[in-house]
Amino acid sequence: MPPTKPEQDSEHLEKHNHALFCCYRGARLEKADKDNFTALLIAASSGHVQSLKTLIKLGGNVMVTDKNERTALHWAAEENQPEIMKV
Repeated sequence: MPPTKPEQDSEHLEKHNHALFCCYRGARLEKADKDNFTALLIAASSGHVQSLKTLIKLGGNVMVTDKNERTALHWAAEENQPEIMKV
């Protein structure tokens, strides 16, 4: 089964921004959606470097995996996000 990528529409970005806000307010960083995507995985697969750095600084786990056991690094490579791979 091929991996699924989180949606890139405005609703998705709104959820991502809300997730960052909630993390600043003390929410659990590892909260995941039905496909086991956390805010960190979404930031990595979408190329949001600053968001990724912020999530890591807040204690986000860079080794967390989605339902297909893909890490943020896997998603960054798959989506050709070289700046993400350097973080």
